[in-house]
Amino acid sequence: MGSLQMMPTTKFIRLLEITTGIFWCYAGVVKIAVILTSAVATGTNSASNLFEGVSLNQTWVETFPVPLIIVLSVIEISLGFALFVRKTRPATITGLLLLMVFALVFWFEPPQPGQSCGCFGTTQALDNISPASKLLLLGGIHALLLVSAFPRSSASTDVAPA
Repeated sequence: MGSLQMMPTTKFIRLLEITTGIFWCYAGVVKIAVILTSAVATGTNSASNLFEGVSLNQTWVETFPVPLIIVLSVIEISLGFALFVRKTRPATITGLLLLMVFALVFWFEPPQPGQSCGCFGTTQALDNISPASKLLLLGGIHALLLVSAFPRSSASTDVAPA
């Protein structure tokens, strides 16, 4: 009798890696695009003016300093690429840590009532999902990817007939 395979298949895990990588890249690129769009709209044409002159404040994430948003975006894009090239362990550990930081910041500095979190820009489809639900879902996906990144034991629990 064969043993039950409790771990997801390799193809499913690869699909999760790619999907999660796309998620991280999208989240990072959208934040940078919002900053650049605001810079163009305000006529800002240099980096020093960008950090001083851009006033976003439409979504929760945009209430934070622009340099912090840019650093966050670079980390998110890097996480996405790390998952694309199968650096699953470091990417999922970093992703889980980043999600924990997001949860703490969200806990201590919540958005105004009715204000979008802005995690994915101003996409209407994702604004209807609560930030806590997004964090739980993404945390679960990262935990699954992290567990699957460790090698499986080759020892079998089956007992051979006597």
